[in-house]
Amino acid sequence: MGRIMALTALLLVPLTAGSAPNVGTGFGESLWALTSARQAGSGGLAIEDPWREGSLLETSTVLLNPGMRWFGLGWQGGVSKVARAGVEIFSFTASDITRSVENSDGSYGGTRGTVKTTDYGGRAVLQYTILDAGGMRVAGIGRVSGMFQELPGVNYSGAAFEAGAQVRRDLGASRMLNMWALAGPLGKGGGRWFAGQFCAGSSLLSATGKGMLGGNEGYSIGAEGSFLGEGLLNGGLGAIYWFGRPQASGITFFLRGGARAEQASIAGIKPQGGLGVIWRGKGEFGMQFDYAAVSLGPLGYFQYATIGVRLPPPPAIKLTAPPPVAQVPEKRKEEVPFYFYPKKGEKASVPINLKSDMLVKAVLMDLDGHPVRKLIGEGIAPAGTHEVIWDGKDQNGMYCRFGVTYIMLITTGSETFQVYVVPLQQPCVGADCDK
Repeated sequence: MGRIMALTALLLVPLTAGSAPNVGTGFGESLWALTSARQAGSGGLAIEDPWREGSLLETSTVLLNPGMRWFGLGWQGGVSKVARAGVEIFSFTASDITRSVENSDGSYGGTRGTVKTTDYGGRAVLQYTILDAGGMRVAGIGRVSGMFQELPGVNYSGAAFEAGAQVRRDLGASRMLNMWALAGPLGKGGGRWFAGQFCAGSSLLSATGKGMLGGNEGYSIGAEGSFLGEGLLNGGLGAIYWFGRPQASGITFFLRGGARAEQASIAGIKPQGGLGVIWRGKGEFGMQFDYAAVSLGPLGYFQYATIGVRLPPPPAIKLTAPPPVAQVPEKRKEEVPFYFYPKKGEKASVPINLKSDMLVKAVLMDLDGHPVRKLIGEGIAPAGTHEVIWDGKDQNGMYCRFGVTYIMLITTGSETFQVYVVPLQQPCVGADCDK
């Protein structure tokens, strides 16, 4: 029995410690997985694809010693403009484990047969954005977890609640700073509230159009610290580098690396690494595969594998017309650029009038013809007046280059027209507006 409990504790160490850093990803995919291959490969930190949107179905597995398997299945998606939810279930099985016994005097008594243990669990996550203005985004996170464990002759069950927050700050030039904090599981005893651990960290993300290989590339680095209720202090460092555009159609490759330091662990320093690939097609559909290996010192290493499918939106969309912020006059649509100040809350808004239900789509392009952001996914819109709006940000949620001309390419039915727009950083006066 002692060996069973030791093996179970060994499994739960990376899961409980690994769940806290998930807050750092915000709307990112790995927020919802207990320990995905993406997170495992980058030092246990979920620093990839911050504030990602869309729906995702994902499955993960962890290969341990022979006869021990971990499997998880999860979904995430938006439930409103400011809220996002996710659910996941998981199971762990360990069969044919040799039972060790001891004599009445405490000495080793040899082995006696084999035993089996099984764990089942699940988790629900809710994330709510409470501030999104001036290049700052703040969200709160609540997470409820439950677990049922079957051991020889005895069963255990339990539930936990965690709460946290995250902050994203746009730094311009396709860079952003992310910060996160999480406390949990929360509880109350002896007349006071307590938390099993506290976690806090930050990461920096940067994308560029001319990387090491001369194309679209980017990187993210991060660090965090975790203070456990028993007085231990753990920490992690992680880094990611990618080749391609993760939010655009095509293929993107990822390289990940990092390490964790854990007090009172059989391996004080755990190097980790992995790789991944994303394929994204048109209509938001895409697939991703990630692999990671985590060293456990004398105990060998864990292997993580995660497969994700990005689900396309419904075929029909309904456009709503928010209050106009900065209308584009009809006479300026074709030739004269429209200037606006995103950091002052202004948006480029193009009204479109549909005489009947018809196909509508809109995409933001740079002057070289490269897509920057999908403004409206392809779908059928009802008859009436609508607006195509751009807030000055790219597909990753970061501000585009100020003072640079972009094109809003809008298709209604069989007709396509373009509108030139220029986001500005500072107010212009007189002749400066024409520069």
